[in-house]
Amino acid sequence: MVRNVRSISNVTGVIIAIVLVVFAPHRDIEARNELGSPEDVMRKVEGRDRGNSSKSHLVLQNIRGSVTEERTLQNYTRLEDDYEARLLFVENPPNLQGTSYLIHDYSTSAGPNARADKGTDNDRIWNYLPSVGQTKRIALDEQSQKFLGSEFSFADLNRTNWQSYVLRFVKQEYMLKNGEAAWVISAVPNAQEERRTGYTKVLVYVQKSNFVIVQAVYDLQGRAGRKFMQVAQLSQIQGIWTPQKTVVTTLEPGGKRRSSKMTLRDIEYNVKLPYDFGPGELKR
Repeated sequence: MVRNVRSISNVTGVIIAIVLVVFAPHRDIEARNELGSPEDVMRKVEGRDRGNSSKSHLVLQNIRGSVTEERTLQNYTRLEDDYEARLLFVENPPNLQGTSYLIHDYSTSAGPNARADKGTDNDRIWNYLPSVGQTKRIALDEQSQKFLGSEFSFADLNRTNWQSYVLRFVKQEYMLKNGEAAWVISAVPNAQEERRTGYTKVLVYVQKSNFVIVQAVYDLQGRAGRKFMQVAQLSQIQGIWTPQKTVVTTLEPGGKRRSSKMTLRDIEYNVKLPYDFGPGELKR
């Protein structure tokens, strides 16, 4: 009798262990499924951990058929709850060395104009050109232009304020090629955001396990074609999910393709930086 009781106890323990293993992941899935609207999902995207500062080397490759042009930059960021600043210094090629960019972005999950002291101009970009020794402010209408001749635009360097878009679920369960589940969300910008980005509609694929946008399709103004974004390498660095390699391809109506790849190397998060992220620091 004692032997049977022990046997039953052992079997019961195994069953309990199996139940815990099988059902624990489902609790996580249920928690993610509680995000009942695309706005809920995008708030999670905006709110995911990016550290409070970072430094890295950015390698930008423009692929034109068999020719690849490469630019390397020093990349520094500082983040607060409703504010992000970014400094970019071109290192190579030599003819662009000394060119620099400063981005101030107040368009985060706190919403536009979250910093009342900063007025209504949420996305500000400056460009220092050593050839003329001047710093130029990049206007709102110019932010859709190519960044260093690449398929990435200046607007692509900013964090998107999803409150400037009308959002709609296209699919709530989409399987990515990596086997991960994703939400597919349609995002239509308001007039000012369309003017800034040059996009009339965006289709974003948000990976459910970490709230990273891993794919996107952008419809360009004036039926100028489409842009396709793909995160080619997603890594967890210091516990932070980081798109290390991102490829953007533009497909024009005639079928012509152009691609650019952005790679982040030597990434460090939550580091002390020697910058205040003001326009005066663009000239070094």
